[in-house]
Amino acid sequence: MVRTRFIVSAVVVSGCTALLGCSNGLTPELHSYSESEEQYRHRHARVVNNNSRLIWDDLEQVFLVNRTSRLHRFPAP
Repeated sequence: MVRTRFIVSAVVVSGCTALLGCSNGLTPELHSYSESEEQYRHRHARVVNNNSRLIWDDLEQVFLVNRTSRLHRFPAP
């Protein structure tokens, strides 16, 4: 009886450790495989900044306001 309890508890403890793993991890300072949380935030902010600036260039081209009209034979200043 005591031996079976010991075996069951050992199996349960080893199973929980295998499923949960270490909570600290080997590299807790990394957000992903190669970036820390701060590097991730800087990269994300840079991408959002570039995309928001590029959308205005795209909208200017869609609405044809990025250059003067070429319909007249004399160029507009």
